[in-house]
Amino acid sequence: MHTTIEMALYKHAHDVDLIKERDQLYQLATKGTADPIFLKNSGKLIRLKLEEIYYIAALKDYMGIHVHDKRYIIHGTLKNIESRLPAHDFMRVHRSFIVRLDRIAAVDPPQIILENDKGSIPIGESYQSKLLERLNPR
Repeated sequence: MHTTIEMALYKHAHDVDLIKERDQLYQLATKGTADPIFLKNSGKLIRLKLEEIYYIAALKDYMGIHVHDKRYIIHGTLKNIESRLPAHDFMRVHRSFIVRLDRIAAVDPPQIILENDKGSIPIGESYQSKLLERLNPR
């Protein structure tokens, strides 16, 4: 019984340390709108410039940040990172996607086609008119 309690205390302390590290890295990754941001990848902090981002996709409690040749996974929500990204460069186009506006090659409702053959992402019905208005200001 003594060993079981020691193991539980050790595991709890390890989990607390992991949560603290995750939260610190998330704060670094989403800190302000300054360029660049830092993301943890394979145990290292990687510098990522905002202009390298094509889009950000929600993955439950995580986000996939898609750049030209990679995808970085960080913990957090789209709502949280959306408030920290420069609004003139990024826009939420679906409940699960934020896109960098200058990476859009074409809009073919109900989807956006990204430049450099990065594929397409859906446009949510409630976001479509706002997106078209942003891309075609009068």
